[in-house]
Amino acid sequence: MKRVGLALSALVACSTVLGKANEDETISAVMQDHYFLSLNCITYLKGLSPVDQSRLYDASMMTQVNGALRFIASRDSVLEDFHKQFRAKGLKFNTDLIKLRGDNSVHVPSIESYYDDEYSDEKANTAFATWREVKNQAGRKAEEKERINKFFYCQTALVAAGLGPGATFGERFRSFASTRTKTANIGYFSVTVDRAQYGRTVGTSNRYAEPKAWEGSRFFILHASFKNLDTESRMPAEGSLIVSYNGKEYDFDSVEPISAEGYNLWFRKVNPLVTVKTKIVYRIPNEIEGEVYWKPGRNPDGIRLWVGRIEADHG
Repeated sequence: MKRVGLALSALVACSTVLGKANEDETISAVMQDHYFLSLNCITYLKGLSPVDQSRLYDASMMTQVNGALRFIASRDSVLEDFHKQFRAKGLKFNTDLIKLRGDNSVHVPSIESYYDDEYSDEKANTAFATWREVKNQAGRKAEEKERINKFFYCQTALVAAGLGPGATFGERFRSFASTRTKTANIGYFSVTVDRAQYGRTVGTSNRYAEPKAWEGSRFFILHASFKNLDTESRMPAEGSLIVSYNGKEYDFDSVEPISAEGYNLWFRKVNPLVTVKTKIVYRIPNEIEGEVYWKPGRNPDGIRLWVGRIEADHG
């Protein structure tokens, strides 16, 4: 079962690579070297093969993004350590990251599972795996391993200083987040996309409720919340799933009739100020892939909420 949207995942942080004690030592060394202030972090990789240097540099671009996202989401981050170091040494920290952290209107996808975009935690995990793989190659000297670690922390320090690619992170992220809303007031309800997943089964744990598999199709399970904002009971509606694929928009408005607790809405009213959480299941073709939106029902303005992206299933 693959996840999209707001699926909480175990994002790795730099500290899982080194351990806290070694991390503090490495940060102190990077701060003392000051290579990040002259955009010369690559100095740490001198003597490594061009292939290894290229792989490490590409991986560091993703770890930079991961660190920035974790920082503005107020999650454990190496950038938080650099923030303290910058203040202690009188250096200017990236003010855009500080503003993003304090902006409650900006949605932060640092704890989400996005497919195939700059903020993908899957890509972050791959980047950290590349770091470990190159560093731990057979025959790698201890001094080389130390310099590889310093390179990654130096690249993170670039973001802390608002230099290099980190200088435009805030602008790029705001553009991304502003067009991907996951909560909106629609009709009488505040509606939220909590998370989503997709696969060849729904996973109801009830063989009588589990919908039958069809050749060439799979299931998209949307986890949603409806809070009734009115002063009397109201009835929410599932709505439709919209997938942008090959230059067209495909509208899936048929919901699987799953008669198990926690699925669908079944024309049920919700009392005032009460929130109902449910899983809405759509059957979609294996071939489809792309960006996914959800248009809740009873929605005269046609408001769409962003869910994430989906991969094709090639078997």
